[in-house]
Amino acid sequence: SQVALQSLQNSTATITIDGLYEGLDCHVQVSKPRWDMLTAPLLRKVQASLQEYQDVHAVLLAGSGSSFLESTVSQTFPNVYRGKSSVAPQEAVALGCALHAAACLQHVTVKLTTPTHDGVVTSPVEIGIGTAEDDINILIDKGTPLPAHVVHTIGKCPSDTAIWQVQPSMKRIANLEKLPVDETVEIVVELSITGKLSVAVQGGPIT
Repeated sequence: SQVALQSLQNSTATITIDGLYEGLDCHVQVSKPRWDMLTAPLLRKVQASLQEYQDVHAVLLAGSGSSFLESTVSQTFPNVYRGKSSVAPQEAVALGCALHAAACLQHVTVKLTTPTHDGVVTSPVEIGIGTAEDDINILIDKGTPLPAHVVHTIGKCPSDTAIWQVQPSMKRIANLEKLPVDETVEIVVELSITGKLSVAVQGGPIT
């Protein structure tokens, strides 16, 4: 598609779709005026969507079909669009995914002293999750045989959600920062036989 778009800048381009119907290939020649006519409704929708965003500091066009959006984007954001960035366009999607994953994944590790009862190692504390001392969901009860592994799902997490020790004394163990407020979040809590308490958010590995 990128080659076809580049060809259109000069005259016409041939668009080929292999095996479009019952093994038959499709070959269509498209001129620049016809391409502009076909894409005009889409570009108007794109421009209308972009105008909803006011607080824009930089714009990076990425993808094989992004070149024909350059004029629309530069007109919509004349003060910020420069067509250049320190991020390579071919790496933008992968970099965005990595940054999003880093924001979603959190890991908390706490070391506890574990008692033994009749040869069975048990949890010395009661562990819960919540926003305040009077709003705690218990995840691991005191006296639970170890290792313990709990998966807990919560929706619309407040920004002050934290992991709490409920017994023998109430205290906040760790804050779970940057949780997505409007999404369902999966919390995995694991207490090992050696007393290592680990918490992972949104499918991250327990460390």
